[in-house]
Amino acid sequence: MPAHLAVAAPVSRLRRLARTVLVACITFAAAIAVAVAAAGGTFAYFSSTTELNAGTLTVGTAGLTVENEASHSIGSLSSALLPGTPARTLTPLTVHNTGDADLRVSQGAEVVTSSTAGIDATDFVVTVSQVAGSATDCTGAQLANLRTSSVVLAAQQSMKVCVTIEIAPAATGLTSGATASFAIPLDGEQVAP
Repeated sequence: MPAHLAVAAPVSRLRRLARTVLVACITFAAAIAVAVAAAGGTFAYFSSTTELNAGTLTVGTAGLTVENEASHSIGSLSSALLPGTPARTLTPLTVHNTGDADLRVSQGAEVVTSSTAGIDATDFVVTVSQVAGSATDCTGAQLANLRTSSVVLAAQQSMKVCVTIEIAPAATGLTSGATASFAIPLDGEQVAP
């Protein structure tokens, strides 16, 4: 056998042995990884469970009424709706939080429920404003404009509000003698304790 082939044989056997050992280690590591993944991770030889009696949960309530009604009709206004002359409720309305959670009260977008001559909600501006609790009419100062801000109304508490209606500057659907019925939602959102 030539001399150059005699030296290569031991290196080749060493490489083959190293490759075999490496393949065996990789196979063993892969088998362990698959077993751990299939078993869900770690194990505990000791374990214990206990029960916690959490007690009773009572769900709170939230509710708003206007003049002690879930849906209140405003009735008479101070004047007819004319350009530059807003119409107002004659006396303040009482908004009551009937629930046991404090509510952040704000005015939602008014909705036209019926109209003549194509009037829609963009033809007028409705503003619900909080007034002093002692107010007897709606001509005094506003404490808060619920259209642009909100008021926190504590549980079982009340506030007085006035409603003002004005013709919008860009009104296009108003004609003399036209009428519209609309709803003004008051939104109450629970205040985080």
